[in-house]
Amino acid sequence: MAGIEVKAVGNLLGTPFSYAYAVKAGPWLFLTGHEAFDFTSGTPPEVTGPPGFPLYGLPRSRREGDFILQRMRRILREFGSDLQHAVRLDQYYPNPQAVAAYHHSRHAEFRDYIPPSTSVVMERCFAADATISTSQMAVVPGAGRDIRKVHPPGVGSAPTSGFVPAVVCDEFVFVAGQMAHNPGQGLDPRAHRPEHSAWAGIEVRLQTEYMIEHKLKPALEAAGSSLERSLKAQIYLASMADLPEPRCLAAALRRHPVRRDGGADQIVRDHRRHHRDQPDRADKRREPRQAGGRSRHTGHGGARAVHPGRRVPLPLRADGDRP
Repeated sequence: MAGIEVKAVGNLLGTPFSYAYAVKAGPWLFLTGHEAFDFTSGTPPEVTGPPGFPLYGLPRSRREGDFILQRMRRILREFGSDLQHAVRLDQYYPNPQAVAAYHHSRHAEFRDYIPPSTSVVMERCFAADATISTSQMAVVPGAGRDIRKVHPPGVGSAPTSGFVPAVVCDEFVFVAGQMAHNPGQGLDPRAHRPEHSAWAGIEVRLQTEYMIEHKLKPALEAAGSSLERSLKAQIYLASMADLPEPRCLAAALRRHPVRRDGGADQIVRDHRRHHRDQPDRADKRREPRQAGGRSRHTGHGGARAVHPGRRVPLPLRADGDRP
């Protein structure tokens, strides 16, 4: 493949599977799925701790964070780059207790510049005993590839995280994960309905609307871009029970149609499949309509409001916040 440089191990941990731990495409560098183990020999002693005394010294998660980021630094230097030229950083934890220790590692390695970041709690890492999995995107320094830091008013990070909310590099804007929380204040009242409210079920839609209007849109505009120019977006939900109905999602995003690349159509199909597989809930929604009544969601756009092929600019999960 012309213009593509790959660093890979042919037999990951002695298995017949190959693993590309770093890829260079033009000036862009991608390091994905890094955990605190050697690709050929497994978990090293500096991560497991002294034999018989695994709890001695720094916490296990801190040792993992140090190992991962120091290896990433070495790999980036082989490509002619460094951690200071990173533009995205993502972390995945099976337990949020690892977040604090990893933040210490991150501050120690990145120092005064931590790129736009997203943290996600998931079921487990690739290694059964791993507490952190990290991915990073960076750029090889050169003319026109300086990193411009953007700090939009009202769009920030938790004090312990310290990541830059958005950066501009070359022709691209990278925005950190955001939630409907404000640092030190918790969930914004505008993104929440009291539990006793008849409209409490639209919580996900309210948070989506809030993040679009008060987080993503201001961040992109401060960087000189807009939602209509979005190329990629991700959303992380706490559970399948939090999936909004397609009509609620369409109503939340109707005002921001963006590029046609199939994102919205796929999300709507996934949501339809989710509700189709729960006939008891579907029957309950049909009952008032069959009796000539109105659905409690009447007035919000249906799934057809999101036209097939449109891009859905959903928000990312905020780094360092509770899942």
